[in-house]
Amino acid sequence: MGIWIRSQDKKSLLLCKSFDVGCDNDNYNILVNYELRNNEEHYSSMGNYSSVEKAVLVLDMIQKHIETHSNDVFQMPRDIIIDDEV
Repeated sequence: MGIWIRSQDKKSLLLCKSFDVGCDNDNYNILVNYELRNNEEHYSSMGNYSSVEKAVLVLDMIQKHIETHSNDVFQMPRDIIIDDEV
């Protein structure tokens, strides 16, 4: 089982199996695991966020989407504003 995820730039739509937060030069990425046609597993970044807290918040959003929807597509949000930043 997986969930369809549309990338932040809307250029990818992947059936994803798992999610991780990665960091590259203070840029936090949501990394998704998916299977290629030849059954090889691959990771790809589907969204970039300016803090680990924002990336974790997006993971929370994906979890809630999985819990409340069955076969819909989750659209990765742009970088989000946390209340502390306002």
